[in-house]
Amino acid sequence: MALVLTGEEVRAVLNMAEAIDVVEGSLIQSALGQVIQPVRSRLFVPGYQSRMLSMPAFLEGADIMGMKIIGAAVGNVDRGLPGLVAMVVLCDPATGRFLAIMDGTFITEVRTAAASAVATKYLALPDARVLGILGAGVQARGHLWALSIVRPIQRVKLHDIVAARAARFKEEMEERFGFPVEVCASAEPVVRDSDVVVTVTSSRTPVLQGAWLKEGAHVNAVGASSPDTRELDSEAVCRAKVVADSLASLFAEAGDVLIPISEGRMTRERVYGEIGEIAAGRKPGRVSSEEITIFKSLGIAAEDVATAKLVYERAREGGLGIEVSI
Repeated sequence: MALVLTGEEVRAVLNMAEAIDVVEGSLIQSALGQVIQPVRSRLFVPGYQSRMLSMPAFLEGADIMGMKIIGAAVGNVDRGLPGLVAMVVLCDPATGRFLAIMDGTFITEVRTAAASAVATKYLALPDARVLGILGAGVQARGHLWALSIVRPIQRVKLHDIVAARAARFKEEMEERFGFPVEVCASAEPVVRDSDVVVTVTSSRTPVLQGAWLKEGAHVNAVGASSPDTRELDSEAVCRAKVVADSLASLFAEAGDVLIPISEGRMTRERVYGEIGEIAAGRKPGRVSSEEITIFKSLGIAAEDVATAKLVYERAREGGLGIEVSI
């Protein structure tokens, strides 16, 4: 029998503070070689401009395996649909039997922001108070939630190319968190004034220029996840200490880094390492107050499986979901 959980039930039991802890653990396990996770596979359907992604992983320390499946299509937002939908399946690694099948859309939102929170914890200035966000969608909301847990955020600066979306974000987030959100007409003033910057756009070309980054800034680069797309220009990447969630994923998918390498502006060896290595104490994080740091987030299956296991345990404790025979 497998436990089936709806999106509403997942939301009822998953909180960000716990997610940050389990995602940090999954990143440490990944960096220490205690996770089996191939780079995600992609199926693209040109006629529909849609894609399906599959992300399996086994976590030795948590003794769990599972897979996230993502479906997404260009134009979904215009159709009034989520930009992506996801499902996570958990399995018993000893027998292969299904333990749970759950909505993975909120899990994706939370674990992505939680990974950025882990990176911000180790790479941002301890007294970082100004958060800049480029993009005002689902991930912008999740990142504000997560980063306000690990840093003393006091105000937010925001830019989105759709003014109404930015205004809606401002209204919702000021009511939820109680600190001011300043909507800016362009990306430059957001970046120049921020201690921590988050890029969560769907842009295929740079929205952040390295010349705008002030000394000591930390960037969580989240939106771009293919070799030919990027949110950061080459100068930004070359000015910074670059840290990945997974080096294998970064060198397979991260246009933010692969494009500067192809231009001859940097080499693979200049990528500092994985955030899990820093969290595990294998490498130092920030080493000075002037250093600029970038966390390039692609999202790895270990984060999804670890978060889904947390949801499964909390749902069992709360008596949520229905048992079905698969």
